[in-house]
Amino acid sequence: MTIYSRLRTMLSALIDLDRSPVGDSAAWLQYETLTRRAVRIAIERGRQIVARRLLGSKPHGHAVDVASRLLGNLIALGHLRRSGGVFSEDNVTLLRDLDELLREVIDCLDSGAMTSARINEDARSLHRAAEDQNKAFGRCIEGAAIALMSLGGTTSPEQRQDVLSTGLLATIFERPAMPSVVWHQALRVATAVTACHLVERWLGVTLSYWGTIATLVVMQPALGNTWARVLERATGTLLGGLVAAGLLMNSPGDGAMALTIVPLAAAVIALRTVNYALFTIFLTPMFMLLSDLIRPADDLIFLRAVNESLGALFGVVASILIFPTDDRVAISDTLRTAVSANLSFASSVRRSRHGPHSAEIAKAQADAGVGSSRAEVAAMGLSLGNGAIASSDALNSVLLALRNVCGASAVFETLGDHDPQVDTQRADYYEAMSSVLEMQLRTWTLGDLPMPFQKSGDELDQAVADLALTVQAFIRAYGRSGRGYGGQ
Repeated sequence: MTIYSRLRTMLSALIDLDRSPVGDSAAWLQYETLTRRAVRIAIERGRQIVARRLLGSKPHGHAVDVASRLLGNLIALGHLRRSGGVFSEDNVTLLRDLDELLREVIDCLDSGAMTSARINEDARSLHRAAEDQNKAFGRCIEGAAIALMSLGGTTSPEQRQDVLSTGLLATIFERPAMPSVVWHQALRVATAVTACHLVERWLGVTLSYWGTIATLVVMQPALGNTWARVLERATGTLLGGLVAAGLLMNSPGDGAMALTIVPLAAAVIALRTVNYALFTIFLTPMFMLLSDLIRPADDLIFLRAVNESLGALFGVVASILIFPTDDRVAISDTLRTAVSANLSFASSVRRSRHGPHSAEIAKAQADAGVGSSRAEVAAMGLSLGNGAIASSDALNSVLLALRNVCGASAVFETLGDHDPQVDTQRADYYEAMSSVLEMQLRTWTLGDLPMPFQKSGDELDQAVADLALTVQAFIRAYGRSGRGYGGQ
């Protein structure tokens, strides 16, 4: 339901942007990056939930696939609006009909069903109405309507249980092996948390579980991310501790303390996914007031400082000594995977002879989105060496270029005019570009790129070319800032 709510938010934003000037670049940039990214993240998280918690439920997995197809159509609609001018009144009417259809889908999902007869009928009506529109716009709306019609019938609780049981057997007997990085991180965290607990017990530190929680929270797969989390937690704890000290100095009664904890808890819940440092500012006084309410202590501030310091120390030391990770290797591997996945998606839409939304393209699009998201996560808090500003800007440019390739591929899938001979040449070019960029990211050295076509390409060609340039710019910036790499 969250995925479709995000899709509806994206559609509403597009309708609102239709009334704004085409030259309003800031609003369009937010729409094409933040809004679209929020939908993509929701879709990728939905795939993880289906795989892990719903044990591969086919109805739920199909609902996520439909959402991914809808995202492609919305991206194409945004492209049409920005390049072709204001939508006509009839176009806006169809957009509002699609918005209402998404609302019906959300209500239906909230009730536990996948779709309903009314949704199917409304989707058919939308499809028929889209046939009377101009070719490009109509294809986008038709694609959205067909996707929603494909949701299928309702699923009863008994059917869902059968699906879960089947998925459980598949999970038990066919679960793929986890990557080594998962085992390394698990061993690293388990060792650090155990060592922190034993040392604090040996030292007789009160409220030692605060320290073990700090160790658990700060440890990230990449050392740069661990340092960033330590800094965020230290900042939040310091400011939150000052707030807690001010509250505790007034010696409030139990009733006043309980009333103070309630808004702090509300702020903690609201800020959990916004910013970790801000989240910690409210989490620290909430826990300290709770601890003082349950087990009063005179040295609560001191104990918090000791536990947080020990927890962060063990987290950092374990990250350095146990299966240490080189940030450069980590970002190189992640970027190579993201580049390969996005260029594979671009190649797939060029080669497709089965119409839009084939199974091959759907898988390639999902891989591209997952690859880009993992690259963005890996980039957070990355230690970029002495040339941090230049390297960070160059890395952000690569991440944006990856999203542009994915978006341009989705637009071409819906709106592109296929020429088999040209498309085959373009697909070969994308695959050759992928191999070259992967090699350059692996070796941190620059070299020649595949020769571009003599004829001017479309927007997908331009997005691929921009990605190649940003990757090379990142290698230059990161190679100069690092140690032991031959960036030129």
